[in-house]
Amino acid sequence: MLDNGMCIYPDFTVRHPITGKRVYWEHFGLMDDQEYRNNACKKIRLYCDNGIIPSIDLIATFETAEHPLDVERVEAIIKEFFCN
Repeated sequence: MLDNGMCIYPDFTVRHPITGKRVYWEHFGLMDDQEYRNNACKKIRLYCDNGIIPSIDLIATFETAEHPLDVERVEAIIKEFFCN
């Protein structure tokens, strides 16, 4: 639930195994599509407007048909956020 009472549904909500900090993870997988891209930007803005900041409280991953998200990138993100 956001500050304004609106509900937002991230793809994943993860608690850091040591600190207990809540981290949201959004995967935007259809960035080739203009309407999807616009909605993705609105959702990121909604997070920011509620103090959930990308690279701090929000992991955002993106992909297009030409640039799929690969497992190595996902593993690097997990290590960066949760193994420190």
